Amino acid sequence: MTKLRRLIHTFSPTVVLALVFLSGVVSAESWGRQMFAETRFDFGRVALRTSEEHRFEFENVWEQDVRIVSVRSSCTCTSVSFEQPIVKSLEKGYIVAKLNTNGQHLRDVSATITVTLELRVGERILREAVQLDVKGYIRSDVILTPGIIDFGVVVLGKEDERKLRIEYRGGRSDWKITDIVRDNPFVHARAEEVKRNSREVVYDVVVKLKSDTPAGYVNDILRFVTNDKQTVIATTNSNENVNATFISSIQLPVRGNIVAPLQVKPSPFLIGVLSPNEKVIKSIIVRNDATFRILNVTSSDPRFKFTFSNTERPLQLISVMFTSSRNDDDEDLERKIIIKTNLPKNETISIDVKGFLYGNKTPQTISTLVRDEIEIDSWHAVSQDDVGSKLTNKIDSEFYDTSSVIFGKPNTAKTGNAGLY
Repeated sequence: MTKLRRLIHTFSPTVVLALVFLSGVVSAESWGRQMFAETRFDFGRVALRTSEEHRFEFENVWEQDVRIVSVRSSCTCTSVSFEQPIVKSLEKGYIVAKLNTNGQHLRDVSATITVTLELRVGERILREAVQLDVKGYIRSDVILTPGIIDFGVVVLGKEDERKLRIEYRGGRSDWKITDIVRDNPFVHARAEEVKRNSREVVYDVVVKLKSDTPAGYVNDILRFVTNDKQTVIATTNSNENVNATFISSIQLPVRGNIVAPLQVKPSPFLIGVLSPNEKVIKSIIVRNDATFRILNVTSSDPRFKFTFSNTERPLQLISVMFTSSRNDDDEDLERKIIIKTNLPKNETISIDVKGFLYGNKTPQTISTLVRDEIEIDSWHAVSQDDVGSKLTNKIDSEFYDTSSVIFGKPNTAKTGNAGLY
């Protein structure tokens, strides 16, 4: 009999990790649907040419790998894609839905996204289609240029600004922006009216990112409240239909990535689901705008061993080897890896390690999740300097993706933001 093993976990100071064994085919609830936190999204009222995108997040709560077979949308008003075809146990994947606001579709739009997933349980292959629903309202009388404020990569501590133009062509000479609502206190916007006549009203907008914005991703919405009023039919608690009026607004996505001078990938470092007497080798890449040298790498767990170069360069590769012993018991592998450099004040950076070790107390033998087929001998055959030179040649591109190199050898597998897993 084949069994589908689910991992129920929370990564918190008190970690609960249990195995629920579900015999045969899961019938109580869709095994694919269980991985999604949400299956519906409303884009709201958006203007022409805005970049409207939503990422449906799902987490592989099963021990086995989950493969995305296909994704499709029922309407050309919404395009759909995914970031990685294989999602390992305890890792997260994303289905990306993007609203088509180029003018081909207007007013009320909706689409059903069908995601076909596949999971292998022993000799059996389970396949399931999960449906996600999106909707929105695309205004034909308002145009935003550009349709998104994208600050790109901004160095921590620096202020940045972008400009856009809002054009109203709805035929109302009294149309105006009455307020700007922001959710992020570090994003400021100012709108100035530059043109008004019987045909159109034009505003120029300056959006600023403050210098004290903390490191991390900016993914927010600016709402430009207008004097439009929208009347809809609403149902009261007594099932009576009444007319309800609300103030309209225009949404503008704001994106950015605030980076510290010293960056590290992948973070967190997912060591995976391991068995006793197992050896795993993975890599960490550290980058800085200036050349630097790694002084040491430490962890409170002596089973972690690290190898790195003594050469100064802006991109450094660290080999991480973890070896479990034959007598290890069940254990959560939440640890920290501390990297110390020769940058001013011996700048250090820490990485959270997440994973789990199935030890001798586990009642049944759990199959090992192998993240990469990497032989130790092949690692020793490639010197740190060779790898470092290959990485340094990529320094002008976006911060080097750890999925594109395995110890100096090309990785042909398609992986996403999980790095070398």
